[in-house]
Amino acid sequence: MKQQNDRVTDKAMYFTREAIEAYRTGSDPIMYPNTKWGDYMYNDLFIQSKNNINISGGNEAVKYFVSLSYLYQNGILKQFDALPYDNNFKYNRYNYRANLDFKLTRTTTMKLNIGGNVGQKQEPRASSDNPWVYTQIWALPLPVPA
Repeated sequence: MKQQNDRVTDKAMYFTREAIEAYRTGSDPIMYPNTKWGDYMYNDLFIQSKNNINISGGNEAVKYFVSLSYLYQNGILKQFDALPYDNNFKYNRYNYRANLDFKLTRTTTMKLNIGGNVGQKQEPRASSDNPWVYTQIWALPLPVPA
C-alpha cells in the first residue's frame, strides 16, 4: 500500500524514511519528538462541584424564597513545576437569588426579586493570535505508531 506524507504536494517537504523511523523509534527525541501531547499536557481528571441551598416559606401575607449556590471547576491542564505561575483554568462562582411576595390587599401583590452572580475566572492564554491554548495543543502532530 502506497502512503503519502499528509498529502503534501511539494516533494521537498516529504519526511524521509529515516525521519519517519526516528519518529517511530524515538531514537532522536530532540530532532524527532514522538510525544502524545494529550497525555503530556492534560490531567486524567478534573473536578467540578456545584452546591445549592434553597429556603422558602411564609404565610398568607408574606412569602419568601432564598437560594445560594457555589460552583467550582479546576483545570484539565497539568501543572509543571518549572512554571513560576499557575497555568491552569479555574472558575469559582457564587449565585444568589431572593424573592419576596407581599400581599398588600386582596387584589394587589408586590413582588421583590433580586439575583445575580459573582465569579472569578482564571484561564491560560497562549498568544495574542490564538488565545486558546487548547486549540494549539490539538494542532500538534500525533505520534507515529510503533
